Amino acid sequence: QDNARTHILPGNAEFAEVVATTGLDIKIINQPPNYPDLNALDIGYFRSLESLTDCRAPTTIKELIQGVQEEFDEYDAEKLNKIFLTLQTIMVEVMNHGGENTHKIPHLRKERLGRQGIL
Repeated sequence: QDNARTHILPGNAEFAEVVATTGLDIKIINQPPNYPDLNALDIGYFRSLESLTDCRAPTTIKELIQGVQEEFDEYDAEKLNKIFLTLQTIMVEVMNHGGENTHKIPHLRKERLGRQGIL
């Protein structure tokens, strides 16, 4: 997690109790503070994974875990390539703007690059 106040603290007893019922070894670890646009997970991965799991409408922790695992297993690696290409482009734009958040992300035509096999 990214240290945002809306998240739970590492070592949260209620979270640990729920996790213990799943038989999984899940720990909360805070990410170091990060420029939001330079976090590959926030740029696209979590958003696309979340939209896929939201379609499932889980009603229990077990269903949620199962849904996330299934979506992760089926996740298209090509989407990850696109996310990292976007991340690299954002890094260049941040440097071009002196570290400021005043940049626009150029349209990269990633679909075309993928079809040409150069993504």
